[in-house]
Amino acid sequence: MASTSTTAPTPTPKLQP
Repeated sequence: MASTSTTAPTPTPKLQP
């Protein structure tokens, strides 16, 4: 798993609210 903040289904909210 790569830590990339893009339009992907993330398990936990990071930067985006």
